[in-house]
Amino acid sequence: MSDHASISKNFRLDASLLERLKKWREEQEFPPSETAVVEAALKAFLDLREKRKK
Repeated sequence: MSDHASISKNFRLDASLLERLKKWREEQEFPPSETAVVEAALKAFLDLREKRKK
């Protein structure tokens, strides 16, 4: 997703969120990796909050 170096981190996620992610990915013609989805969601979350601060 990014040209920057990657760092491996471990996170605990609610099982229901992981199930929703699995179902969503199964519905996609070309499913992105779980990492790509989580990176995109985290970026959108942070971008929104940074935007609200301005």
